[in-house]
Amino acid sequence: MSVRSDLASAVSATMQGEARANEIRIGRARVVALVLIVAGDWARFLFFPELAPAGPYAMSQPLLSTGWLALSLLFLLLLRRGFYRRWLRFAVPVGDAAFVQAAHLLFAALVGWPRFGEVGSHVSLGLGFVVTIGASALRYDRLSTLLTMVLAAVGFTFCAAEVEPLASAVYQLAFLLAAGVVALWTTGVVARAAKSEVARLTLLRFLPARVVDGAHRDPVALLTAPRQVEATVLVSDLRDFTALSEALPPAELFALLSALQGQLAAAVRRHGGTVDKFMGDGMLAVFGAPEPLSSHAACAVDAARDMRRALAELNAERTSTGRSTLRLGIGIHTGPVLVGCVGTAADLEFTVIGDTVNTAARLESMTKEHGVDVLLSDETAARVPGLALCALGELGIRGKRDRVRVHALAQP
Repeated sequence: MSVRSDLASAVSATMQGEARANEIRIGRARVVALVLIVAGDWARFLFFPELAPAGPYAMSQPLLSTGWLALSLLFLLLLRRGFYRRWLRFAVPVGDAAFVQAAHLLFAALVGWPRFGEVGSHVSLGLGFVVTIGASALRYDRLSTLLTMVLAAVGFTFCAAEVEPLASAVYQLAFLLAAGVVALWTTGVVARAAKSEVARLTLLRFLPARVVDGAHRDPVALLTAPRQVEATVLVSDLRDFTALSEALPPAELFALLSALQGQLAAAVRRHGGTVDKFMGDGMLAVFGAPEPLSSHAACAVDAARDMRRALAELNAERTSTGRSTLRLGIGIHTGPVLVGCVGTAADLEFTVIGDTVNTAARLESMTKEHGVDVLLSDETAARVPGLALCALGELGIRGKRDRVRVHALAQP
């Protein structure tokens, strides 16, 4: 799966999860309201018959509200178990509007329109529609809110016109439409807030929580307050990349790099590391920054082992199709790093810098000279007891005055 499709899937899944969560909240409110309505309907029928409609169909109203409560409970159960479809944004508000309308029309049929107006049932109808319109604003869809508003306006106008002069109904209808306009505006506000949360949750799939949450909580501090921490840096690089790029078409080379880097990055994340950046065929990963990690050195070594396995699996696939195998060099070093943003206000990059990063990069380049795939410094090895290592002694590293004791990680 490409990065683009992975991001698109992450956004879609998170947005649908947020929409389902809101539908559950609406469902809970609906159930509470219906419990009160059902209790009132049955209490009126059983204990206050003088207030209840008379006739053979008198029980139809409590039965209707009880049936809608049962359906609402079933729907809420399905939502809580993960069921959600996009068409529910339209079907559910239509169902709510239909229930509100049907309940009031049934009451009017039982008691007559004059009595319907005397007890102010058209006002109750208007309030029911206002609640329905308000709930639709939580579905992130203006079309759904607009549909609910139209249904409410038509239903209210029909009933109100039966019980009072049209001029009076127009005033109430105006308030109902105003509630709809506010709901439409609220839909946009809620949708923007939801998309902001979706962006945060999506970034959490690719960046450390501390970085993402810090950017939301205090972006200025994140950009202006670099921190020094002890961490382990891992640098990887694909061997003979120049020759590979000459032999492969650009599209095939890009697909190969995407597949390889994706597996290597997954290995880093599995062990609590952060991919700081990709550098063409290379990768810079950090363990212990920006999120603290007590066993950062051991995690980096474990990630390197996983990267070996991922490369072996990829090479097995390539060999089965007659293609050449790939080789990887990895350098690991532990020490202080500076974590923060570099660049200007118009072009910033969150990264780690320091001699520790440079040393890890130098160790990676030395893997070619010594014919090994993983080199780690004594600073890293000392923090991971029990490693199977091959000591290479103190080696001079380009750009460093002091020599560094280096070890090769033994093959499994």
